[in-house]
Amino acid sequence: EYGDHVDSWLKTGGADKTALSFKRDYLYGGAFDAIGAIARDHSSLDPYDTVHLLGGIIGLLGFVGVWRLGRFLGGPWGGLWSLAFIMLTPVYVGHMFFNPKDAPFAVGYVWGLYYVIRVAAAMPGVSRLLWVSLGLGLGAALSVRIAGLLVVCYLALAVLAYGAFRAAVTGRIVEAGRAWWDMGWRAGISLGIGWLGMLLFWPWAQLRPVSGPFHSLRNMTHFTLHTRSFPFGGEWIRPFEVPWDYLPRLFAIKMPEVVIVALCVGAVVGLPIALRRLRDPISAWRVLVHALLAIAIVFPPLYAIVRGSALYDGVRHFLFLAPPICVAAGITVAWLQIRAQRQRAWLSIGLVIVIAVLCGRQVAVMKHMHPIEYAWFNAFVGGLAGAEGRYDIDYYGGSYEEAIRELETHLWETEPEKFVSGKYTVQGCLPTKIMRRYMPPNFRYSRSGRFHTGYTRGNCHLMHSEHPEVTRVERFGVPLNIVRDLERAQPAEASDDD
Repeated sequence: EYGDHVDSWLKTGGADKTALSFKRDYLYGGAFDAIGAIARDHSSLDPYDTVHLLGGIIGLLGFVGVWRLGRFLGGPWGGLWSLAFIMLTPVYVGHMFFNPKDAPFAVGYVWGLYYVIRVAAAMPGVSRLLWVSLGLGLGAALSVRIAGLLVVCYLALAVLAYGAFRAAVTGRIVEAGRAWWDMGWRAGISLGIGWLGMLLFWPWAQLRPVSGPFHSLRNMTHFTLHTRSFPFGGEWIRPFEVPWDYLPRLFAIKMPEVVIVALCVGAVVGLPIALRRLRDPISAWRVLVHALLAIAIVFPPLYAIVRGSALYDGVRHFLFLAPPICVAAGITVAWLQIRAQRQRAWLSIGLVIVIAVLCGRQVAVMKHMHPIEYAWFNAFVGGLAGAEGRYDIDYYGGSYEEAIRELETHLWETEPEKFVSGKYTVQGCLPTKIMRRYMPPNFRYSRSGRFHTGYTRGNCHLMHSEHPEVTRVERFGVPLNIVRDLERAQPAEASDDD
């Protein structure tokens, strides 16, 4: 809907002002939404299928960005492992096809970060093409969420660090000023390109091209629209009362185990090595370039913790951290390969085999979870079974389509004559428009429907437990959606006398 309003704003030259006040979406850049609207106008597919396909294609561009960043920092093997890890990250893949904000922003974030790191590594000999590419990368992030300003901060940090580095190497303070001016105005042009890209599909910000985005940033930082409670570690909390370890803990149990282990190894082993190399002027700048990746992973959650930002729906709002985390894990594995190769060839081969086996296992896991990959939890919490009742599992309602389909199959098999000519009413916990989207022709959504379909958010699946279960959607033995017949009562349990 927001995309249609942005499209109308552009087509009417601003005469249709609906996009300026549409829900809370007006505070977001509308690049993905508007491109989706344009794609729907020219697609022969169903409108929803069209925009879901668009999301998948953009998600693939995220794969490419991860591969290029991993390859730049860790060589061919670093690129390969980074690509493999992001492709096998369920929470990222699961959001690619239906999340119009967090998934496209994750793509823009990794591309913006990639070009910031490329620019930093090339200083002072940065080509014009690279500066322009950086501007496009910044625009890709800013045009979806104003949180893309994070990438702008990394760029500013790189420029400041380069000036300090030049002063330290030459022993002349004046060199810092020269470096800041020389790199700063060029970085400003890149930022200008990115800023224009952001404004292009953001009607509300077009009226306030400078102050508007920062006003949006303040609103997003203190976003409290959702006040519902949700489980975290077995306790029920609210979005604005999350504990400090909310994000670290969830990333630790939502990312693939091999990624988390590699990330920890990289942090433990890499930090001492980096500190030693800082003493050498030749390698110090390369260390600082790699540090940008670490900052891009650590700073956003640290900022959210300090500011007490409202958080919910797992790691959805910080999905953009998944790509750089996979890159850090990928280049760590590549580094371990090189070290192992220097010791014994078979050690390197053995490491590759072990990682490949773990990746193969993850492929099987994702195949089983499809298309609700984002609901998966890793073995560090005991998998889905360990997360059941303790954490939000299916917080986006991705299980509903399968639940309705299972109900349809059940009714066709148990009462075919009535199914052909009769009508059925269904209720659930999703918004009416979404529920109706999943309904076959002989189903009708009603708040007093005969069948109740409930997913795990807010324990909706546990409602009406006094009525018999008709069917369910589950993964690894854990229910994600339960369908109950409200016109029937749960059969009484037989007594010992019986």
